[in-house]
Order: sequence, then C-alpha cells, then structure tokens
Amino acid sequence: MWLEQLHLLHRRTGAANADTSNISHFTLQTCQRQIQVHWTSDPLDRMDDQWDYHWGAKAYEFLLRVVSGLESALVGETEIFGQFKKAWAMQASDHRQLEPLFNKLLEDTKELRTHYLQNLGQTSYGSLARRLLLENAVPSGACVLILGAGQLARAVAPFLNSQWNVGVWNRSPARAEELVANLLDKKSQSMTAHLRETTLENITDDFLSEFVAKARALVVCHPGDLPPALAGGRLPQTVIHFGENRKDLAANWFSSDCEILALDDVFARFQDSMEVRRSKIIAAAHFAQERARLRTLGPSATSVAHGWEDLAHFV
Repeated sequence: MWLEQLHLLHRRTGAANADTSNISHFTLQTCQRQIQVHWTSDPLDRMDDQWDYHWGAKAYEFLLRVVSGLESALVGETEIFGQFKKAWAMQASDHRQLEPLFNKLLEDTKELRTHYLQNLGQTSYGSLARRLLLENAVPSGACVLILGAGQLARAVAPFLNSQWNVGVWNRSPARAEELVANLLDKKSQSMTAHLRETTLENITDDFLSEFVAKARALVVCHPGDLPPALAGGRLPQTVIHFGENRKDLAANWFSSDCEILALDDVFARFQDSMEVRRSKIIAAAHFAQERARLRTLGPSATSVAHGWEDLAHFV
C-alpha cells in the first residue's frame, strides 16, 4: 500500500513558530496549527498529548482536508493552500521522497476546491473582514488598525488597504515593518489608481495610542491580550477579533465601549447561509475520504465515480 509510510503529527497552536530546519520531516505552521509529515516505515513518537497522530490513508485524508480549507475555522478559506505551497517550496529540496505524494495532494486539493468549495461566500479572512467593516458602516478612507503581522495579517491587510487607511502594529516591530514594506511594494506595482489613494503604515509603540484614537476599527489577527499601550484605554468603535472565540477573550478586551466581534460571533452573523455551505462541505468531506482510499493504490491510480460526486451541484 502506497501510503503505509505516511505518518502525520498535528497540534493546534497559536504559540511559537515551528522549527523548519529539522530535515527529518516536512513542517507546516499556521496561526491555527502545526503539522509534521514523515515518510518512514517506523512508527512515530507522539512527543506529548497535544499532538494527534494520523497514519496511512487517514493521514492523507486529514492533510487533504487541511490544505483544501476544510479544517480551517473559516471553512473553505483560501490562505491555507498558499501557505502549504510556500512551505513546500522552501522545504522541498530536503524532502524529495514526499514529492510524488505532494504532487497528488495539490491535484486533489484543486479538484476538491473546484467541484465542492466554490461560491461558499466569504472564503478568506480578508474578504470577511472587509464585509464586516462595510456592514458596520466604517467609511472609506477611515483609519483601521491591524494587530499582528503573521500569516493571517498578511492575508487580511491587502483587502482592507484597498478601501481604508491601514496601520499595522506587532509585538515585533521588525515583522510589522516587513509586512508593510512588502505590501507597499505590491501597491507600487499595481495599476489600480484607487489603491494609491489609501495609506499603509507601520505603527510603533510610541504612536499606537495616537493611531487608535483616530481609528474607526480594529482587526486582531493573533490570539492574546491587548497590547499594554491600549489596556484600559478606549478602543475603536468596531473590533473584529480573528484570534479568539468570545469565551477565550481576556477581560481587558471588554473594558471599552465598543462592539467586539470574536471569531465565533463572526460565524454566527452569517448563520443564514450555513445550510447551503454545510451541504457543499459534506460533499467535499466525502471526496477527501474517498480520494485518500484511492491514493493507497499508488500515485498512478485513477478515480472511480461513486455517485455522490454530483451532490454539490444540487445545493
């Protein structure tokens, strides 16, 4: 069986970055999870209880669900696919034994997304944040502060900066500066004049309180407490927190008279469209399960129709 040597360790994390220098395995690190992919005939040590262990077809099915966005908090989101491709491009030279597997994984991800995850509504955190700001009547050209400079912030910032003046703050000023420089470079290459009408800047600790005072919205792209400079002060009128569910928010987030939308609040707001989404997601999950079984036959195996493939076309 082709997938007998595939072993996968997974844990949810919002903490330290993964060590991608360990060439014994491929590593995928996002703001939600850390995954290690091993190709070996020996069983793995789980290390501690925080890690889930998957093997063989179950490992492939789980990896396909993650890369396609089925395991994301925002089901069907597109950022994870790009994160996987970037991680693979950086580590591929150390893991050539995984190349046939990942080539099939990329093919299967594209097929799953094309047939089952199209037209789900907002399927990126950036488009979701933009819709929420518009629904909360944040006027074009207003100031919006993004907290964080990781992968989620990088995905969100371009969607917001097309319409609002965006400031980026991060615990590490160098990372915020890098994000802003990268996005400014992309804007300078754009031919869309509207993009040049908005500003994008790195906000340091010295100017954080000043920027917040004029900001109409705050978009949080990492878990954790308020920055010390903002604790106890007045927050913008609208706060969107992609880093935590409401029950996990620290008390100091509620010390200001503002509307706070935590991650679970955001999903609840769009509950009306969830039934259609759910039908498509169920069909996508069936696809992932059956495709994993097919891959046990080897990389050259071709798919066989099972009848459920057309479910998504009737929802």
